[in-house]
Amino acid sequence: MVRGAPAVLLNRGVLSSGQRAALAGLVGAAMLSTLCFPFVGMALLDRAADPVPA
Repeated sequence: MVRGAPAVLLNRGVLSSGQRAALAGLVGAAMLSTLCFPFVGMALLDRAADPVPA
């Protein structure tokens, strides 16, 4: 929301409500991917480092 809130507030008169909702959705998706994907990558790295039992 740090990046998206100023854009939504500054472009209130320019963007329609649908466009503002889409912008908020994109910002939310970016936040979610920034928070989740490093953990997914670390889990995949740990799985790749473990030897496969014979």
